[in-house]
Amino acid sequence: MKALVHWGRKIAAYDHSGEILDASKMDVIISLHPRWLAHGLVLGDEAILIDHNTFASFRVKSGNLGFNKHLKTFKLPFAIDKVMLSSYFQANNDNPYAIQHAIVQLTHEDPDEPLTQFPPLNTTYTTSEAWDDALDRLAQLALPGDHIFTSQPNDEISSPIRKIDRIQFSHVGIYAGHGEISEMCLDGPQLSTFRDIPQNSRVALYRPKCTFSQEDYLEISRRAREFACSNAVYPRLRILLLYLRKRYRLPVAQKSITNATLLYSNKFELITYV
Repeated sequence: MKALVHWGRKIAAYDHSGEILDASKMDVIISLHPRWLAHGLVLGDEAILIDHNTFASFRVKSGNLGFNKHLKTFKLPFAIDKVMLSSYFQANNDNPYAIQHAIVQLTHEDPDEPLTQFPPLNTTYTTSEAWDDALDRLAQLALPGDHIFTSQPNDEISSPIRKIDRIQFSHVGIYAGHGEISEMCLDGPQLSTFRDIPQNSRVALYRPKCTFSQEDYLEISRRAREFACSNAVYPRLRILLLYLRKRYRLPVAQKSITNATLLYSNKFELITYV
């Protein structure tokens, strides 16, 4: 949020404050009210925003912004495709992590690069058979090197990780081929299968946007299996340092990669999800 505000100040000349929304004159909207920190994008005659404290997403129609003197809107110094953004958010049901990703990419990176998609937050399978069928469909599409991101709603470990990292998923594994996933668990590295993923977890299959050769796939598979059979230890100290960095903004573990680092990098393509 602070980085976004700093960015906004740099182009203050483009400021178009007011409660009437006009997508032709506004792109980014920021609320700096002490009790309501929020930021988002202006699409047509409405804004799609994220509440900074709860990370909930919501839409506000033009004229319904209230009496908020801390509200600012900004026009980007380049054109963005509002039709594309509308379709992007429609596909992910206004996923707040997708909104965050879009804002960062459009205001700090190359606006012409296709945005990494995020799946809707909630999917439900009422029977174990339907769940297994969904996992099997996902496994059929997987290639070595694909990343399998997962999370478990209301889990005592998954939930705080997602909250601190501010991302949809708390765990990631690498597909090693032949139906097996190489991953680091609390007990150490292991090979697991898609059927090992607990029912009603949130699961998404992502693929790096770069192109791999057949030799690359074989090498990725070999290294993933090699890691799964290694004596590596779960990095509890690094997890603690990451928490201190994310929660209290301490200058520690600055080169460590998290799930948020991966997905917000815009270097992955969503293949499918269950």
